[in-house]
Amino acid sequence: MLLKDIKQKVDQGTQWIEVRTLSISVMIGIATFLWIVANMYYSDLTAVGTATIKKTGKELGSLAVVCMLAAASYYLVREFFVRSRKKLPVMVRNQSLFTFSIVVLRRLHIWFGVLAISFVVDHGYLLWTIRKQVGFDKLVQTGFFAASVLIFLVLTGILIRFYPAVRQIRVGHRVLAFLVFAGIVMHKLIR
Repeated sequence: MLLKDIKQKVDQGTQWIEVRTLSISVMIGIATFLWIVANMYYSDLTAVGTATIKKTGKELGSLAVVCMLAAASYYLVREFFVRSRKKLPVMVRNQSLFTFSIVVLRRLHIWFGVLAISFVVDHGYLLWTIRKQVGFDKLVQTGFFAASVLIFLVLTGILIRFYPAVRQIRVGHRVLAFLVFAGIVMHKLIR
């Protein structure tokens, strides 16, 4: 009975986290969009200095990677738990810690994903505005590839929320996540 009450309280707490993170994520997305629009029409980024803008843009790219890794930690922890539970004897105490971590990470997964896409958009916008050369070189192409696949990753994540039983969407989500990380590695290697 006690374990059932604890599980119910944890579920209520994580649902609260999910609702809050979803609303915060929407606000972050709207703020990112409004910041870019206001910046395009009402300010001159070059007045700040291209070195500062370039450094900020690169830091936003690094923050995006950290958020993507945090979002991926949900999948990694869950897969480790599922696979090790079958092969290794897990103590009850560790099992409850893993399940609690999985539940919390699942709720934060969306928030980290939205933060990542907001940082990627800001990263691309800042570095594109100070860009001296015109055209798509390999650095821009790999960044655009990773950002485009990230958008499809978000769309498949939204589809998973509406159709949780469809396994093909989940597999596609995993493949797209792998492609995003491959695109990021290519983007970093080209520098």
